[in-house]
Amino acid sequence: MATTVLEAKKRVPNLSRGELMKERKNGKIPAVFFGQGIDSVPLFVDLTDFNRTFDANGKIFEIKIGNQKKLVNTKTIQWDPQRKHIWHIDFYALKKGVETTVKVPVTLVGEAAGQKEGGSVQQRQDVLEVTGTPMNIPEEIKVDVSKLGIGDSIHVSDLNISSDLTMEADGELTVATVVPPQKAEESEPEEPVALNAETVTTETETKAE
Repeated sequence: MATTVLEAKKRVPNLSRGELMKERKNGKIPAVFFGQGIDSVPLFVDLTDFNRTFDANGKIFEIKIGNQKKLVNTKTIQWDPQRKHIWHIDFYALKKGVETTVKVPVTLVGEAAGQKEGGSVQQRQDVLEVTGTPMNIPEEIKVDVSKLGIGDSIHVSDLNISSDLTMEADGELTVATVVPPQKAEESEPEEPVALNAETVTTETETKAE
């Protein structure tokens, strides 16, 4: 896990929608820090800094509130569907050395052997739940598909992960597969449709009635 720390500033609770919108326009995203047995703390984080930290660390990293650093899991990112901007972020408090379950993104790497024969790779799982201590949870799970031929698959049980981690998904769950090329179906020529002149009414005729 990378060591980038995200600066966060405490936010005055119960701000109006107008005040929050003003902060968003200035690149400040409302967030909240919370956890088991912890009072929630409303925050602002800089959008550019958050994106940089998230790209470097994945979902788990440290945030700095005042003079204190807190280890967190980026539990929820809410998006504005119209503007396609981040609207709000939930940071869940973690404890070093204490196991937690996190959804980790799956990334396929390599070109499958079956692709050279016209097949195509299908990714069946975009994320997988992994349990481990925060320092051992990876930013992503890389799955090498280069040896897959047409009809071959990779299952959860095939993944090479650290012995310090536990996969929560069933071992038989398919992560990626290579499917054969689809055969183009020959379409039969359409027969011309005869229109019954007595049942066809033009717009002009209708208005005339």
